[in-house]
Amino acid sequence: MAETHPPTGNFWTATGKQLLPLIALVVGIKFFVADIYGIPTGSMEPTLHGREHSGDRIFCAKVNYYFRTPRRWEVFVFKFPYEESRDYTNQDTAIYRGEYFIKRCVGLPGEEVFIAGGDIFTRRGNATPRRQVKDDATQRPLWLPVYDEDFRDLRSSAEMAHYWSAGEETRGNAGDGDFSAARLTGHSLQIDGALTLTFRPRTHLGVLAGVPDRYVRRQYVTYQCPRCGATRRQTVTTPKFADRCGCRQYLTEDDVRYYDFRTDYPPREIASLREVSQIADPSPRLDDWHYVADLREEITFKFAAGGALSLVIADDWREATAEFTPNNSGGKVRLIVNGKEYANVGAALPPHATAALEFYRCDGEYRAFVNGEMVFSVAPDGHELNRSQNREIERSSVQVRVRGGGEISRLAIGRDIHYFNVSPLTSSYRLPADGYMALGDNSPSSNDSRNWGPVPQKNLVGPALAVWWPLDAARAIH
Repeated sequence: MAETHPPTGNFWTATGKQLLPLIALVVGIKFFVADIYGIPTGSMEPTLHGREHSGDRIFCAKVNYYFRTPRRWEVFVFKFPYEESRDYTNQDTAIYRGEYFIKRCVGLPGEEVFIAGGDIFTRRGNATPRRQVKDDATQRPLWLPVYDEDFRDLRSSAEMAHYWSAGEETRGNAGDGDFSAARLTGHSLQIDGALTLTFRPRTHLGVLAGVPDRYVRRQYVTYQCPRCGATRRQTVTTPKFADRCGCRQYLTEDDVRYYDFRTDYPPREIASLREVSQIADPSPRLDDWHYVADLREEITFKFAAGGALSLVIADDWREATAEFTPNNSGGKVRLIVNGKEYANVGAALPPHATAALEFYRCDGEYRAFVNGEMVFSVAPDGHELNRSQNREIERSSVQVRVRGGGEISRLAIGRDIHYFNVSPLTSSYRLPADGYMALGDNSPSSNDSRNWGPVPQKNLVGPALAVWWPLDAARAIH
């Protein structure tokens, strides 16, 4: 009996009827509901990594802006405003025509935006500009890591001298580096008596006067492989080395200590480096840096009998101290700024307690936490823009002052995003009734609304919700 086959035309017709709705659904989702975009540059470092790093791929929810407008501090995607940019800049922006950008929204329609002291101030009409203050829930995802030590990799307390000076000191002057009062015991740093630690990181340029806002997007190091002896070059924009060396072994953080791309701080094993440079700026200078005043200290501390701990954040104009003192009635926390007490509140700090303590300055406010609970939030200078808030600082300082001994099992420092004007001639940015101000987190190296003006409503795409690739770096975007 002869074999029979269904007519070819009917097969393709049936298949097409099944695939067309699926194709239409995918296209509809891509154009109207959600899409995926790549990060082309390092202007959002370290929140998002550009192609010179891992090439983050982000998930953007287009449908969200059908029902609401962008929120301040939200990371959002938009089509580059080519037509509008010609009204704000003399630069040739044609190369960005049709491109999709991703930035952080800091200014809303109808506002006049001022950038002063690294913070955002806004006003409407002729009112006095006021600082935009992030609440704690908004601020936490925006802290940029600077230093984090759990004492598991330290061989001796003296290794901390790459980052900290020790000993008594006067304001703005580092101590002598005497760590004799501190010793490693397991995974903690035991302090006998009194000791002051001041964050003074050493770099190939010298000792920094605090925490700078300089980011390094394309830094590389030339190092010698500890296994085969070969000299290699490795881009340092990720906290791991994934390249194979000549002996077919993976290099790890334990093999090569490198300069952190966020802050240009040094490695412990500085002898393993042969050259440190930047592709974009082969001769970095200390005076290129703007020091950051908005800093955070985190510490897990076990109080000794009768001991106390003070966390200090200072700059050229202010010295703020959060003093944590345990006692039988529960303990107290004080805030002292330039010698004046602004807060004196009770806290859950019994004698011999081990507590997670936190003190930070951000957007003009000082906040302290004990085991995750906020104990005060104070703005000594208020939030109206004045001359004192528009001064650039030449140094910043983070200190840990221990009295009566204690034990540190974790010590970390973070910093806020520090914005600054592209030109000192620009005093403010006026946004139209349908325009948003978009800035990059990597403020020193971001091409954004400071250069080419606001983003109109019609160019909005949607909020960036998550990084989905690379898979080992998948995370929500804040």
